[in-house]
Amino acid sequence: KSHISNMIRLLELEEEILNYMISGKLSMGHARALIGVPNAKEMANEIINKNLSVRQTEKNTANYKKNKRRQKNKDPNILDLEKELSEKIGLKTSIHFSEQGSSGSLTLYYSDLDQLDDIMKRLKK
Repeated sequence: KSHISNMIRLLELEEEILNYMISGKLSMGHARALIGVPNAKEMANEIINKNLSVRQTEKNTANYKKNKRRQKNKDPNILDLEKELSEKIGLKTSIHFSEQGSSGSLTLYYSDLDQLDDIMKRLKK
């Protein structure tokens, strides 16, 4: 059962990553570690270019997955802000506040250089 579940979860990955798996550039272990990672395509290219092991990949993606778990405890108002901003700009966003709550950071996730280019053009207007 778990093998089938894992295979189905792999279908959540972008087509390019699945193609890397089919061509043998990535193993199923590598691909499994990329599930749920926001910049999975970039990470997949890094794995291939640096010839990373599955363990190294799991270690590299652990931080993203830890942050995702923390997000589940996020204030619903912050989640609403993230969703509204994401819908407005068409990119995944993340808002984090410092412990004091008076400062923080806004992260925009892009999947390719064209999206980054588009963000930069919009900011320069």
